[in-house]
Formats: sequence, C-alpha cells, structure tokens
Amino acid sequence: MVEPTELTWEAPPFVIYERGKYWRAAMIGGFVLMGAIIGLMRLYIPAIVIALGGLALVVQVAEKAHPMLVTLTETEAHFGRRRLPYRELKRFFILSVEEPVLFLEPKRVGGLPHSVVISEHDPLEIEHFLRHYLPEAKENMETGFLRLNRLIGFS
Repeated sequence: MVEPTELTWEAPPFVIYERGKYWRAAMIGGFVLMGAIIGLMRLYIPAIVIALGGLALVVQVAEKAHPMLVTLTETEAHFGRRRLPYRELKRFFILSVEEPVLFLEPKRVGGLPHSVVISEHDPLEIEHFLRHYLPEAKENMETGFLRLNRLIGFS
C-alpha cells in the first residue's frame, strides 16, 4: 500500500461549545466582581482594564469559528494560511475528549500548542502519517491551561 504524501480536511480550529445565557451571566458577573474589588482598593486603571477585558472576552466568544483548510504534508502543516514547518515543532499529540483534536507543540519555550479539530479524518490515520515526520508525545499532554480552557468552554 502506498503511503499518502499529504492529508487534507476542513475543520474549525477548536471545539465549539454551546454557551448559554447563564455562562455569559457568570462570566460578566465574575469580571464585574473582580473589577469592583480592585476598584475598591482604589486601583482604578486595573479595574477598568479587567472590566473591558471581560467585555471583550464575552463579545469575542459570541463569534463563531470559521472552518479552515488543514493540510499535512511531508515537510509542514498548514492551518489555513498559517504554515508550520516540522523543524519548528517539537512533537504532536491527539486528545480525544469530546472530539479528537490535533495539537502541534512548538519548539520555542513558552509557545502554546497549535490545535485543530480532526473532523473528516480518522485520528489513527493522522497519527500514523505524522509519526513519519514528528515524534509523538508519550505521556498525556493535557496541560493545566488546556484543562482550564475546556472547563470554562474555550478549548
């Protein structure tokens, strides 16, 4: 059997969670409370920044994720217009919680993994393909950051 030289699919960059009015109310209430507490300490500028940040977060979350074309080739990954050469990546891993999500971890220190939902392909096929070009993470790579994102519905 001939190995494919590239895999292509269209998918959103992250898992889309349904967020109801209670989620929005909890987020707005949390940011208003933090802003009020900081404002009571007479730290007005940080209080305003937190309130505006919370507002921006709630407004941004209301936007839908637009699907992008994902292509894995022999030398790089394309997430929409973004090119990720394998030489700049440390390893990959696939998390399957609600939907399978591919994560590509950058080599640079402090860089967050690039992620995309695997919707039209078999995760095992993608895993087999990428093993030829990148090492696979052996341990569970779900970081605290990713767990927090999933907990509050931002993954």
